[in-house]
Amino acid sequence: MLLAAVALPALLAPQVRTGQQLRYHTTWTRQINGPQLAAASPTVTGVTYTVTVSDGSPAHVSWTRRYTGGSNSLLKFASDISGQVVDRDSGKAAGLPVFIYNTALLGQPPGLLRPGVSWTNSIHHGGAYELWSSTVTDANAATGLVRLRLSFQGHSGSGFIGDKYLRDQREDGEAVFVHGIMTKLTLQGAETITSTQSRIVETVAIETQLEDPGSP
Repeated sequence: MLLAAVALPALLAPQVRTGQQLRYHTTWTRQINGPQLAAASPTVTGVTYTVTVSDGSPAHVSWTRRYTGGSNSLLKFASDISGQVVDRDSGKAAGLPVFIYNTALLGQPPGLLRPGVSWTNSIHHGGAYELWSSTVTDANAATGLVRLRLSFQGHSGSGFIGDKYLRDQREDGEAVFVHGIMTKLTLQGAETITSTQSRIVETVAIETQLEDPGSP
């Protein structure tokens, strides 16, 4: 017997329309600390991309993400009523931030969103383990605003026999949604890579901002 998908809370249900185009900009700031790298300067990179909604129906939102600039690459996604996002080319769950709430990444939220409510999502793939924790800091039905405090922990191991390394990540930040559309995502933290020869720490700050929500 198949169970019906659990719908997202109304405050996180995406209110989009077919043909809508939204423009985002993401900035990464990185600083590497390790042997012979103490004097390295932070590197700042940025990318702009456009989300085009190809199907805005609540039960089946689909869209493309096209990057501008040198790559001009195109990614295709779809989400069902539960907020489960898949890569339309591979058919696999897309465990990455997208322009709407993604249960494949952050997990299934409770039906009632109010400040203080929290939940977690564990992701296992290959030799990697990830844990996302979300806590509601603001939920306003009148304005459609949902503000989440995020915490991320990741651990993985790789390499060859005799040359193993461990990768540990910890990031904290915030995600803001208005009428189910992500308007801002910030994450700050560090990634530590430990091998038999060295230990390198990379601090990172990531910010994604909605620059243009498209015409009403």
